[in-house]
Amino acid sequence: KRAAISWKIVWTGIFMQYILGLLIIRWSVGYEIFQFVAQQAESFLSYASQGREFIFGPNSVTYNGQVIPFAGSFAISVLPAIILFAAVIQCLYYYNIVQSVVAGMAKAVIHIIDISGVECVAACAAPFVGMSEASMLVGPFVSEMTEAELHQVLTSGFATISGSVFLGLLTFNADATALLTCCMMSVPCAIVISKIRFPEEEVPLTKGTAVAPAYKDRESNAIHAISNGAIFGIKLCIVIIAVLLAVISLLGLANGFLGWIFHFYGVEISIEKIASWILYPLAWLIGIPTIDLTDAAEAMGIKFILNEFAAFAMFTVKAPHLQARTNLLTTYAMASFANIGSIGTQISLFLTLAPDRADAIARLSLSACLCGSVSTLISACIAGIVS
Repeated sequence: KRAAISWKIVWTGIFMQYILGLLIIRWSVGYEIFQFVAQQAESFLSYASQGREFIFGPNSVTYNGQVIPFAGSFAISVLPAIILFAAVIQCLYYYNIVQSVVAGMAKAVIHIIDISGVECVAACAAPFVGMSEASMLVGPFVSEMTEAELHQVLTSGFATISGSVFLGLLTFNADATALLTCCMMSVPCAIVISKIRFPEEEVPLTKGTAVAPAYKDRESNAIHAISNGAIFGIKLCIVIIAVLLAVISLLGLANGFLGWIFHFYGVEISIEKIASWILYPLAWLIGIPTIDLTDAAEAMGIKFILNEFAAFAMFTVKAPHLQARTNLLTTYAMASFANIGSIGTQISLFLTLAPDRADAIARLSLSACLCGSVSTLISACIAGIVS
């Protein structure tokens, strides 16, 4: 419905994204600030090793006289950081720090770009706490949201990654500054893409109002909050492990089946290759050097089919052999939750928050996931322009 598109929102959002790119990438002070934040995040990650060492023993084992670090194990190197971050975030929730920061940002953003209060809160929270937690912050409003608002909240979640996943990706030697930058740049772009794909035709309940983020079931004290956070973290780890195990195994099964069929024709084919062929033009459009297009497109395809962990695990093996520009732009293109597995997670969460909106949520989720993926691709384009 092109006639309903608010071009003021579109141009304001694109301008904000471009300015953020200039301030962070081209302005030395902005880059140093984000680099400092990234370094602190990496330092924060190191503290998880103390708990890991207590539970699992030394961070390395000696086998046949050779020292083998546990860093090569996904379960032992990545998941403890997720549990630590979840516990810290829950503690910050208890002291109203997260809510205050998100509400403050929403009050500023709502005067810059013409969207509703719940959309502002969800968009501002997504890069810090993740798509599920950002949705829970506006949980009481879900039943009253317009379909365009629902689409926007879903898109904001798909266009970014959470702090816990950010820490997990650092264990794959991902570029911390690029991940942080992309999350910040993708927020205004997610608003733009969502409002083009699904423009607002109704009057939202929270239009022009910076709503206060909700926080149900407040804990008794900080220890209670940390415990709840750790429990939530371990649940998240179990979900990540289960999804990775199932999807990667199914991918292997599909590749085996394809290999068996095309073996008779002497052709080597896999799901990853098919995905790389589909995404090859997009990888070229965002500015990745021609010599590295196949590797970058394959990583982007794995991210969309499986998830960001599997994609970065594969890509960082190849990264040392690729150009610096390829590594930077591919990191931007993959820094989001926009993948098939996340669609199921979001649908399950929203159905818990508002069972009465089941039909709308199921209808909008795939569209929002595609919009989130486009948002990160546009962030990669702008990074390629200004870098």
